[in-house]
This record gives sequence, C-alpha cells and structure tokens, in this order.
Amino acid sequence: MLNGQDAAPLNTMTMRRIVFFLVLIFSSQFLSAQSHRSVFPRGEIPAVYTGYLRPDTVSVDEMVDSYKAVKAGTKPQLKVTDYDGSMAGRTVFSESLLAGQPLFVGRPLVAEWANLSLDSVNLICLTELYRRGTFERDTAAWAEADRALGVSVDEPGLSQRRVVPARWLNGTFVRVSDALPYFGFVVGRSRVVQSVRDGRWERPCVSDTYRAYYTAEAASYRDAVNPEWTDNVDLAMILLSHDVTQATPVDSALWKNARWFDLLLTIDTEGRMDVVLLHADGRNADPALDQRCVDGLRQILRTLPPYALEPLYTADGRVFPGRYVRALRSLDEWKITDYLENSYNQYLIDRKREEQRRAGLWP
Repeated sequence: MLNGQDAAPLNTMTMRRIVFFLVLIFSSQFLSAQSHRSVFPRGEIPAVYTGYLRPDTVSVDEMVDSYKAVKAGTKPQLKVTDYDGSMAGRTVFSESLLAGQPLFVGRPLVAEWANLSLDSVNLICLTELYRRGTFERDTAAWAEADRALGVSVDEPGLSQRRVVPARWLNGTFVRVSDALPYFGFVVGRSRVVQSVRDGRWERPCVSDTYRAYYTAEAASYRDAVNPEWTDNVDLAMILLSHDVTQATPVDSALWKNARWFDLLLTIDTEGRMDVVLLHADGRNADPALDQRCVDGLRQILRTLPPYALEPLYTADGRVFPGRYVRALRSLDEWKITDYLENSYNQYLIDRKREEQRRAGLWP
C-alpha cells in the first residue's frame, strides 16, 4: 500500500506513460515505417554507402543455436576485445584495420585505435596491440610497429606517447558503438558506416539506429544528459514488465510455484514481438505449465505497439532482431531482465581492472 506522499508522483508518472502509450498506438503505422533511421547530415546519401544500407539480419534459428551452444560450452562467449576498436568507448570494427598493413599479415592480433591530431591533421592511430584471445599486450609486435611506423604525439595534460598512424587505411568500414557480449555475439545499439582515405575519416558518415518505445521512455526518466543507452536497459525492462503484468491474469497453479525462464524476445521486420522458450528451470518440472506461461506472454507481447524494443547490431554489421532475457512468472506478474545488464556490469568491472593494471595496481 502506497502512502499519501508516494501516491502523487506515481499518478503523475502513470498518466505520463498512458499518454505516451496512446500516442504510440495512434502513430503505430508511422513508427513501423520510421523506426529505423539512417542519419546522414547532408540529405542524399553518397553511392559509396548504398551497399551498406540493407544489412543482413541474424535469423531466429541462429540466435537460438548460439544461446544453446554458449550454454553447452561448445561456442565461446565472444568479447568486445576480440575485435579491433576502443575498449574505453566500446566501439568495435567489423573487420580488422590491421589487414592492409603487411607488417601485421598473418599475426593473431587485435588493435586499439584512437582518432588523434598529428600536425593539425586528424588521423586514425594505432595505440595498442594485443594477442587475440588473451587480450595481453604483444610488446614485441608493438616494438616492431613502433620502429617501422611510430611517431610521438602530444596529448593535453599528458606526456608524449608513441602511436602508429594508419596511413595505409583506405576504403569503407563499419563500426558498432556501445558494444557488449551477448551469448556468442557482440552487439551494440548503432552501426556507423564511414569511408577512410589515407588514414583519415571522410566526412560525413552514415549512422544507423532504431527508435523504440521502452528505450525512449526509460531515457526520459533519466536525469543524466545523454546517458549511455545501456544505462536505460534495466529501466526499459522494468517498464516492459509493468505493462505485461497489467495484462497478466492470476494463475492459481503458480501459487508458491513460480517459474523461471530464459527467453528470446524476437522482433520481426514490422517491429512486432514474439517469444521463444530457451530454457525453463522451475524446481518442479511441468512442461505444460511452462508452455502455458510462455503462450500467455506471447499473446500480451503481440498487443504491444511496433518497436516496443529495438533491434541491435552485431559486430559484423548485421541486424540482431532479439533480446535474451531472464523472466520470472509468478502468481499474477512477470519480471523480465535483459542479459545485456550482466554484460554491462562485467564491462564496468573489466574496465576498472584494466585501469588498475595500467596504473600498476593489478597484475
């Protein structure tokens, strides 16, 4: 029971959500057509990008198989550090930027990159080399690259550092932002396609992302300016759980017999959601009850407006139309959490350890 002090804020928030939800219902056809955005600041998209604007889509079967393989231990859980990019910015490239440099051909390396100013020109620069799979610094490979191609660069407030300008880079590259591991995939919210000439990013670029109801609503409740989208994942799932629970009937078979599930929430090309049961781990096996719970959830999900949740992008540039979630069905409610939350928390731990290691505080 809420006291009088709690009731007013809750009513205000509830009314705000009702209005938001009604607007989405009345504009569902518009959202279906507009939920995917290719951002290009100057109107017409250059021909060099047109081949990248319809990326392949990961199939439901592939998402299910990947979950099962990771759980069974027959497929490794990919990490952000398995790809070239920037650990600090969680940006990964779909292909290695080392490939065009003969010095690195055939060597199992991943690289960290930064955009730095050299002689008043912004260049993509190699800043670290790691052994693929272990993410240990390859000091020998770095020393060789530094001798052959390295230069010194001044950074504000820091001493000089050695970097390797990637002047060999030419072509069009795809990178995924805010990347996180996800049951055998590495995924992020947006995909950027950009051309490079002689190690310099060509302007402008194309940025692809999806808009989604619960993510947008979660962001509207945050006080922070421009928070990371991963900061809103937990709140988006709380809001989804709330709306699903409102439509969930009481099921007496679940009295003191709550069911835990791993589920895949899928998103079709129209933004409509469905659900696949990946694993049920109730204490008392009851497949019929489990299936009834999932079927009931499916019916509710299909009543939600298009793009209640947004598809993501994989590190190889494909659309990832789903979410791996942990779900609890109890007597009269659903509680749903996204496994992305676990990945984000682990990323924060790994980043802190890397900072401590670089400061000599961690072995």
